Amino acid sequence: MGFAFYRSSREQVIGGAGRLLYQLTAAELGSTPVFPTKISDIMNTSNFAAQVANGWRDFGQTNDGITISRAVSMTTWDTDQVTEVVEAIDRWTHTLATNLAEMSLENLQLAWEGGTITAVSGGLPGERYLPFGIPSTLTARRIAVLFRDRYGYLHAWVFREAQLNTMGETAFTRGTMQTLPCTWKLFADTAINDENDQTFRYYTDKPATTSTSTTTSTSSSTSTTTTP
Repeated sequence: MGFAFYRSSREQVIGGAGRLLYQLTAAELGSTPVFPTKISDIMNTSNFAAQVANGWRDFGQTNDGITISRAVSMTTWDTDQVTEVVEAIDRWTHTLATNLAEMSLENLQLAWEGGTITAVSGGLPGERYLPFGIPSTLTARRIAVLFRDRYGYLHAWVFREAQLNTMGETAFTRGTMQTLPCTWKLFADTAINDENDQTFRYYTDKPATTSTSTTTSTSSSTSTTTTP
């Protein structure tokens, strides 16, 4: 007797570590950074190098994954005359959280809103310092999460405006790796007319889903896959 109840697309079941990148601001790049319109604007799809000319840089390794959150909160309106409750959207909230595992001055500068990295005159070879203070504003920049699934397809989540929301803490503990926990709040670019395109885009070269059914015979070891 055969069974062909479930419909699925095996290639759409994916998972694994992501790659976190950021784009330089106009002041850092020396020109206006352009929002990517394809994956190759962020990363060379032949050798996977970041597109430095377009302002993209890597955060490097992360710990405990990269988490993207999207949520909506609703407001309930209730009147004396109508018993039916009316709900309206109050706000959308988007965040991206991770633990940066590479304790470079560049990552500290980005994760803790540091000042300008400066070479030390007369110090050790290659010595630099990074100052910290209490800045009155936080830097907004673009962030992207790239992923290559087990089938070789590429995925890119590109966020238009990310600003630090939580900076966390780091610790010097025996036997424990230092990390930089940080959370970015992701904002909509209201200069874009299409409200469905104001916050982020998800690019992938993976083909559209094709549902399949798998029929397995109980009387032999053979199986067949059919596409309805």
